[in-house]
Amino acid sequence: MGAFVYTFNPLTFSHFAGHLQLMNKYFLPLVFLFAYIFFKNPTLKNAFLFFLLFTLNGLSSIYFEAFTLVALPLVFLPFLIQNLIRRNLNYFISIFKGSIVFLLFLPFLLYFNIPYFEFSKLEGIKRSL
Repeated sequence: MGAFVYTFNPLTFSHFAGHLQLMNKYFLPLVFLFAYIFFKNPTLKNAFLFFLLFTLNGLSSIYFEAFTLVALPLVFLPFLIQNLIRRNLNYFISIFKGSIVFLLFLPFLLYFNIPYFEFSKLEGIKRSL
């Protein structure tokens, strides 16, 4: 429901004519929700759902993929610090096992992102934060 409200708000529709890719922001709340769930309880099911939504978000808009990559450390850093202080080695092993699931989705991201980056490099486009 939150993703629906987030996507179909007046600010999004005011950009509809020139920025159609901005209509694809419905994955953003779900990516961060499942990132929170995965880092709170790192299981293979949670990892699969998180990386699936991360991949769908990345395929919907390159801008939202970059935003997600920059903002995700804000989600998982508290969990990592907390488990590092507790010296919970099992948590880090579970995170590593769950992160291997990302290898299933990596070919899809690379298939669409590599041509985009090559075109940007050939055109001499420089992006800044």
